[in-house]
Amino acid sequence: MLLLLLLLGQCNQASEPNFDDPTLAPTSIRQLKALAEGSTTRIRQEILIEGIVTANDHYGEWERQIHLEDATSGITLALSEADCYRRYPIGAAVRVACNGLLLYNYNGSLLVGTEPDAYARIGLTAKQEAAHLRRTDESPTTPTPLLITLPITDTRAADRFVRIDGVHFSAAGTWCKRDPETNRHIHTTHLLIDEQGETLPLWTHASTHYANEPLPEGKGSLYGILETSYEGYRLRVTDRHIYF
Repeated sequence: MLLLLLLLGQCNQASEPNFDDPTLAPTSIRQLKALAEGSTTRIRQEILIEGIVTANDHYGEWERQIHLEDATSGITLALSEADCYRRYPIGAAVRVACNGLLLYNYNGSLLVGTEPDAYARIGLTAKQEAAHLRRTDESPTTPTPLLITLPITDTRAADRFVRIDGVHFSAAGTWCKRDPETNRHIHTTHLLIDEQGETLPLWTHASTHYANEPLPEGKGSLYGILETSYEGYRLRVTDRHIYF
């Protein structure tokens, strides 16, 4: 009976976030992502990751989400509370206690969340966020983008904050199209083309604050997260980094 109680106590302790264990070294984001199996994977190990925020919902591009990356890779965290950018500005250093959370695989792109609620929302509640996330910086530092060119052959650029220069849009339009029935903005994909004719899809979330603005003309530079999917790479602008 004593052995059983001891084991139960260890299980309960292991299911709680622990930021203060001096023997627990941070796990790389690449190693965390390697745990994913199928569409949903529960993280049952006491794992800490830490990284820099390279995307948030400041301009609505990542609704109730932040993107975190270290030297190995990047991953998105889903949160239930809006205005994530106030709590986790670009460049903030964040540590995440992952045990008990879930890894979701959406068409090859991985995201950390929690059990879905009645509306299928998987963002961490305010209580879970307070328990699992902790900022470790005194002030944010501006992240440095990885310069990429097309076609993308370096897999290390996947899910990272990148910059691409000398590109133009294949057609005019607005950042997001509208649903003809509801007249609401919808998620929209545009095509970027470089000087050699190589292409890269650019995906814009319907909640983006500048969804109704026209796409820039001419050639320019874009900063964003190079997202992965089973169909290949796509760029997603972050913090309205658009220079044309």
